[in-house]
Amino acid sequence: MKKYYLLITVLSLLFLSCGNGNKKDSSVKTIKANTETAIAYNNEMVIFHAEIEGCMVAVYDAIYLSGYEDMIYAKKNALLTVSELRESVNNFEDFDGSDDFKKEMLSFIDTFEDILTNELSEIIEINGGTGAISSSEMDNYNELYASALDKYDIAYNKFELFQQNFAKKWDFPLE
Repeated sequence: MKKYYLLITVLSLLFLSCGNGNKKDSSVKTIKANTETAIAYNNEMVIFHAEIEGCMVAVYDAIYLSGYEDMIYAKKNALLTVSELRESVNNFEDFDGSDDFKKEMLSFIDTFEDILTNELSEIIEINGGTGAISSSEMDNYNELYASALDKYDIAYNKFELFQQNFAKKWDFPLE
């Protein structure tokens, strides 16, 4: 079954890179909808999603395992990736004349950027201090961490629900 998905993904990449000639307007390409193209489209969005999750892991790893400079570097890298992913998603074809999947992915990207520039930035500053972390800083750290996880969970669950409905509509299982 994985070979089937891999084959579809490879073929879809070829199909998507060449375009299909259908256009909603002069600047947005639309993919012709069927189960196979829906699977391929979903798989592409999963790749974008995985890149965001990879960035999040890299930033958290830097916070817990590295020094201040590495934390800043991980944050800058993540912000660069966010910018690149946003551009890629914006340039991605609509599916069956709808940009709903793109909007959901952009919402997920926006949430990660918000977490990165707010909660995680403050956590980095707390961790990057020169002395021991005070009790109040630790309380703030824990609140920021909980807030970041809550925001992420909400965005993740929203995206996952959209993805499940998309898969149901186009009659394919999510794995």
